[in-house]
Amino acid sequence: MNNNLNIFKKIILFYAFFLTFNFSNNVDAQTNQEITMGQTIRQCLNWLSNLKLGSNISNLFMPYHPEGIRPATKYLSGNKEIQIHYCRTSWIPDNQFTDDEYTPVIFENGILIAVGWDRLGGPKTMGDRYAVERQRRWHREQIDREIEATRQFCRALNLPYCQ
Repeated sequence: MNNNLNIFKKIILFYAFFLTFNFSNNVDAQTNQEITMGQTIRQCLNWLSNLKLGSNISNLFMPYHPEGIRPATKYLSGNKEIQIHYCRTSWIPDNQFTDDEYTPVIFENGILIAVGWDRLGGPKTMGDRYAVERQRRWHREQIDREIEATRQFCRALNLPYCQ
């Protein structure tokens, strides 16, 4: 009987370790994404702070966006070539890429004429402002589910120390 109890304890420990490992991998992937996004945002904010109106586009080097790159918009307006490049300056963890997460940099015939949404009439798409709270709630619920699964597993084995 004592030998069976030791086996059950090992099974429970293995199961608890598996749940913890699974959960921590999800958290690690999210943390890495947040770090990468934070670096991109800092680079963009630094780059934008050093821009000078009247600069030539060929003399500017846009920051690299490893995730969530948004292609430039190019069009003709009369005899003027308009180019709008976007730099990531915000992040909302809602799995969308929306206007409010980028700052437009506007060039006319290769010359910087404006930075920001004012010139374009404001952002057209907005991220989910409740995404962060939903994400926190999901993590809390995930932990609660894993704790409850461990308790049920423990009870199914009729172990005396289960709560």
